[in-house]
Amino acid sequence: MRARMSLSRTVVHGARAGAGLGFSLGAWIGVVDGWLALRAAGEVAGPFVGRLGTLLVAALIDASVGGVVAGVAGALLAAVLHVAQRAAPVLSYTQRVRSVRPVAIAILLATGAAVLVAVAGLVGPREGGTERPNFLLISVDTLRADHVGAYRYERATTPHLDQLAKGGALFESAYAQSSWTLPSHVSMLTGLDPDAHGVLTARDRIDPRLATLAEHLSQAGYWTGAWVGTPRWGYVGAQYGFDAGFDSYRHSPHPKRFRSSWLVRKLDSWLSRKFFRDVGNAREEVDSVLEWLHGARRTPFFLFVHFYDVHSKAASLPYEAPEPFFDRFCDSGIESFDGCEAGLCASNRLVAMARGEARRFDASELDQVRCLYDGGVAFVDDEIGRLFEALRGAELWKQTVVIVTSDHGEGFFEHGSSLHATLHDEITRVPLVVRLPGGGVGKRVRGVVSLTDLVPTVLELAGADVDPLRQGRSLVPVLQGGRDDVGNAAVAFDSGPKWAMIRRGDQKLIQFLSSGNARPRVDSELYNLALDPHERRNRARGKPRQVERLRAELRGRRQLGRSFHQTVLGGVPATSVDVGEEERKRLRALGYVE
Repeated sequence: MRARMSLSRTVVHGARAGAGLGFSLGAWIGVVDGWLALRAAGEVAGPFVGRLGTLLVAALIDASVGGVVAGVAGALLAAVLHVAQRAAPVLSYTQRVRSVRPVAIAILLATGAAVLVAVAGLVGPREGGTERPNFLLISVDTLRADHVGAYRYERATTPHLDQLAKGGALFESAYAQSSWTLPSHVSMLTGLDPDAHGVLTARDRIDPRLATLAEHLSQAGYWTGAWVGTPRWGYVGAQYGFDAGFDSYRHSPHPKRFRSSWLVRKLDSWLSRKFFRDVGNAREEVDSVLEWLHGARRTPFFLFVHFYDVHSKAASLPYEAPEPFFDRFCDSGIESFDGCEAGLCASNRLVAMARGEARRFDASELDQVRCLYDGGVAFVDDEIGRLFEALRGAELWKQTVVIVTSDHGEGFFEHGSSLHATLHDEITRVPLVVRLPGGGVGKRVRGVVSLTDLVPTVLELAGADVDPLRQGRSLVPVLQGGRDDVGNAAVAFDSGPKWAMIRRGDQKLIQFLSSGNARPRVDSELYNLALDPHERRNRARGKPRQVERLRAELRGRRQLGRSFHQTVLGGVPATSVDVGEEERKRLRALGYVE
């Protein structure tokens, strides 16, 4: 009995000593962890109070984890030493540990003081010249143009975007260059068609020899920062080269205030996935931008903010927003609809439907899906409104060019498919609203434009050199001069690519590309969008000359892109991205298939 009590006391002593040392060492590691976080994101860490809070939270969390781990280890070590040496050496061991503890605490305090002194100089806004405009480019992933109020949608989903359009220019026929996220965003940020930039599959990344919009603006003296709604391995992540030219590139999950250190971010991310299904990430994303705006901002700046909250989800419901937006547009709630059937849920079920491997939604279910999607649109619009209000509060609204667009839309079986697998207008036609500093009378531009037009437009407004190799054209004459004579052609490609689209004026051709793919039953679709805006009547058989004319123009556009790729990049694809199996699994859960 005494031996057991002696062993128990020894284990307790060992656990206490180990926990004490672990807590002290963990706190020291936490301060270093917080310091590294501030160093990695010094421009978005916020003012002094935010930096101090980050260090203290990191120290507390790391110390707690360290204390638990060290306490368990100390108890085990004490038991082993007791059994081996009959406890006496163990007591001397605990005494030695106790004598080390004050030294560890002293090191902790000294390190914390040094770190606070080191980061104190990074406080407060940093202003540059005010003669050049700032730029805010917002990309709302998967946002359909016809679900935005300013594009005559019947539901009040986007009051803030609608208000922006009243003080700027709304482009009624803006087109993305791809039906999926990766190549579309590359085109948006390089001004090049997919054939030219070469990012066509999930393994391709931006070639470092291609200068992006951020790189051009950085060279012109702009501070460049990005907040994106995907992890590093996502299709707008640094893994694909999107961080080139950015002074700060922040991925999801965006830490809450005081929670920027590595361990705290990991805990936050786990809790978000476990209990909140990654719903509502835009809120923390905007909070992070606001921290920067109110703290260590620099001007002139270029901010790229990408929201992923409208995109289909990976948990149960196909689309989901936090309250109070969750079922705002569902007349009687979603009742028993949970998005699952036969073990398939969310995006997995949508993918199975698109492949013909699962029953499609019936009319009632489809109404539920649309209203849930609209809830996500309204949620992101509300967060965008917070961002706009912060710009006004920081007296930056009158000096900032604001651009809101999307990389692609979403299908609700208008053409037999869910997600974004086709090149019809519900997928490739995207919202585009541009507001110049000072605002102006809202105008609606009818001409056809492309996301490739954004790079030359921004560079001209910034007074920077416009790269002559860009395929897009500047929209500045339209924005400043009241003219409407923009180009009237656009192209887009799907994954692979297997299909290509070209629009010339009101005529639109969707053409199958026969490069090694099994030929479909119908390989050409021709629509007159003036007479048939919903693309219900394929006129290809009755208009062979028109089809051939558009095919020839599409071939010419593709040849131009390929020639660029050959001349500038030597026809060699960029370094491929190694996507891990866990990352592939999560991408498939979001509806991306290989």
